[in-house]
Amino acid sequence: MPRTNLSIVSGFALFIFLFLLMLVMTSLLAEFVTSKMTNQVAGFRILTVVQDLLVFILPAVVTALLMTRLPARFLNIDLPPYPIPLTLALVTLLVSIPFMNRVIEWNANIQLPEALEGLEAQMRQMEDTAETFINSMMNGSSVGSLILSIAIIGVLAGLSEELFFRGALQKLLLMTGMNHHVAIWTGAVIFSVFHFQFFGFVPRLLLGAYFGYLVWWTRSLWIPIIIHSINNSIVVVTEWHEANLPENVNVPDEGGNLLVNFISLLFMVAGLYLIRRACNPKSNSSVVSQ
Repeated sequence: MPRTNLSIVSGFALFIFLFLLMLVMTSLLAEFVTSKMTNQVAGFRILTVVQDLLVFILPAVVTALLMTRLPARFLNIDLPPYPIPLTLALVTLLVSIPFMNRVIEWNANIQLPEALEGLEAQMRQMEDTAETFINSMMNGSSVGSLILSIAIIGVLAGLSEELFFRGALQKLLLMTGMNHHVAIWTGAVIFSVFHFQFFGFVPRLLLGAYFGYLVWWTRSLWIPIIIHSINNSIVVVTEWHEANLPENVNVPDEGGNLLVNFISLLFMVAGLYLIRRACNPKSNSSVVSQ
């Protein structure tokens, strides 16, 4: 752990202050951009890039710079993504897709008790608003539009969110002396809550925990950055492909076969085990111990 220039309390306070300040600034900027720009899609894309840079990347980087003389080590970006853990992490992500689709379907179809019918309606409206926003940014059937969507929603979002949630937030939680499992799952909960999509909460929680364990095991934030970016890009390509299918083509049920989902879960668990084993400092000299 790099030596710190600020106390943990001061570091947390700085991190939260910068996040809230940038959040307010981007909100004000959003009102200005939406009122001045006639091209709504371009406006959404610009706002997303600005949000990633200011709300996520800036607080993480500034906090790391002021917390320690070794900011790269603080953010876990000083080690490269070693090929074996990276390959295992990617394969684990891919084999988990059928199981995760089942989780996504289950979470999307959750129904709250009748007494909370009004709350459920509000939350589903928030889901629809968020989906409309994302679909607007991915508007366009051209390959150029797809590439731009991958760059913004896939790569930049993966980089910025990992720097913020796993690079800075998880590190600050660990520096308090919190158990690493608690820190990882706490960061994952905050990561999922921040998206304000209750009916997608569980799959994002699981993904957030996966990214958290990746950086904990590998000591390299580049691996969850790459895996997060690939995951987002797969979603972008899938949505783009489905949006451009002929109207008479049916999209297969995302839930899939139960046996396939069970096998997917088994392979996912095996993948997690292999990643952990590959990153064991006793058997892998390329990984730095905590």
